[in-house]
Amino acid sequence: MPRCFMCSQAFFLLGADLAAAVKVCARQLADLQLALVLCKLHQASAPELIASILREELLPYAAQRQDSWLCCVAHLQLDEPRRAYLLAAAQATQHLSLIHISEPTRRYAI
Repeated sequence: MPRCFMCSQAFFLLGADLAAAVKVCARQLADLQLALVLCKLHQASAPELIASILREELLPYAAQRQDSWLCCVAHLQLDEPRRAYLLAAAQATQHLSLIHISEPTRRYAI
């Protein structure tokens, strides 16, 4: 079955339907990296396509996997540095709250 989708993606690319080819990569082939590479290669001719893939495919994928780093990178790619910073800060705060620093039980004389 994936071979069928790869063929359809190739036909979309040959037919200059970049949006359809990218969606086949992202949804049917589950290959977000290839979808993003295609968007980057054709960014001059379709600048809005990468933003739609990041919003519609990558951000939900990252949220489902609870991957805050991937969400942060996606927001940076979308030119949303404030949202990226807030995500990174929230994640750092969460990690710091899990760390328990206690006083040493013995003190060594020097």
